[in-house]
This record gives sequence, structure tokens and C-alpha cells, in this order.
Amino acid sequence: MSESMSTDGTASAPGSDYELDCGKVRLKAQNVPKRVQLLFLSTISFATIGALSICAWALAQNSRYDSREDS
Repeated sequence: MSESMSTDGTASAPGSDYELDCGKVRLKAQNVPKRVQLLFLSTISFATIGALSICAWALAQNSRYDSREDS
């Protein structure tokens, strides 16, 4: 087995180092486990899909209201 296993009782998975630099904001994360990466990405994906769904619903409601107003 090529991966090293943790013996301190915590479940660990191989991770990666990340660095995000946006002008004055700098975020650096070291050794982020894959499980946390997947959780973060899925949370961001669901939030994005939810926001787009709400915007589409509001646009449809607004369009329906405008069409009734024009009649």
C-alpha cells in the first residue's frame, strides 16, 4: 500500500495544498482531505443551483405578472 495510514485514531485521507490570492484577500489551506474538498464543492454547487433556481422562479413570476398587467 503506497498511502501512509494515520495511527492517532483519526480518519485521514491524502490531501492537497491550496492557495487563493485575490488582491487583498489571501486564503491558504494545507493538506485539505479529499472528503472536505468534496463537501465544500458539493455545498457550493447546491448553493449555486438553488440561487439560479430562485432567480429563474422570480423571473417567471415577474413575467407572468407583467403579462397580466398588459392585458
